[in-house]
Amino acid sequence: MRALLLEMGQALDGDMRDALHVKPSPAGAATIILVTGVPASGKSTLSRLLADTLQLPILSKDVVKEALHDSLGTADPVAVSQASAEVIWRLLPHFPAGAIVDMWLDPVRDAGVAADGLRRAGTSTDAVEIQCRCPGDVAVDRYRHRPRSPAHRGPDPQTLARIQDSAGRISPTGIGPFLAVDSTKPFVIPPIVAWIGDIAKAGRSVP
Repeated sequence: MRALLLEMGQALDGDMRDALHVKPSPAGAATIILVTGVPASGKSTLSRLLADTLQLPILSKDVVKEALHDSLGTADPVAVSQASAEVIWRLLPHFPAGAIVDMWLDPVRDAGVAADGLRRAGTSTDAVEIQCRCPGDVAVDRYRHRPRSPAHRGPDPQTLARIQDSAGRISPTGIGPFLAVDSTKPFVIPPIVAWIGDIAKAGRSVP
């Protein structure tokens, strides 16, 4: 099943690239904004706000995951998750103006995944990370009550405990300049955009 999902990821890579009419960009041409955080921490909301402001496309792992699940009907959520991430890494080089990547990365299970994916995409030197942070109980309460696709795990005790634990463990992935954002309050976009701009002007040396 995992081999089939990876083949599906490769096919989606080509099909989506053709549909978007985009060409591969040279290494270093794009700015990749990786938006991370535990489930229900506000990643998708922040990604949409940044996309609207910066006029950049969003590559959402959840959207790809839901499409693969709906197409294949697989019962293996780990395989679907891995294939979803792989689709995103393969698409990244084809966005010459950059892109926003909305992705949950488990601090234990997914250690090194982002760095490896960006390296293979040829964009590892052009990425910044913005991480949505909130207390574990806030994320758990949001996850428990929000609607979700069957592609995602339900609010069972094991999943909620994992979210609670991950909220206390989450840290920068180490892929580049890092900004933590409090997602218990409404997002204020201008300072975040200014931070991204400062990094570009300073050659990515802004902490």
